[in-house]
Amino acid sequence: MFEKFIQAIRDLAYFSEQARRNNDELKDLRRKHEETALAVQRLAFEIQRLKENEAHEREKQMLRLELKGKPSQKQPVKKQLPKKSSR
Repeated sequence: MFEKFIQAIRDLAYFSEQARRNNDELKDLRRKHEETALAVQRLAFEIQRLKENEAHEREKQMLRLELKGKPSQKQPVKKQLPKKSSR
């Protein structure tokens, strides 16, 4: 009976240590998960920013191409009025 009591105490100590290790591992995994989630958010933001920049660049390029394709419009010539003669 005394041996069962000692074994029960050993088991208790073993399971207590295992529980502590599991808690430490969980804390570490939660921290890593948070870091990973932040990295994914940053990457998603960066991808969105790149897509917006690329769309803006495409739009600018299309406008340049449209301007090249149109005949150039000359500025209207300003008519000069004849100078008044001094009398």
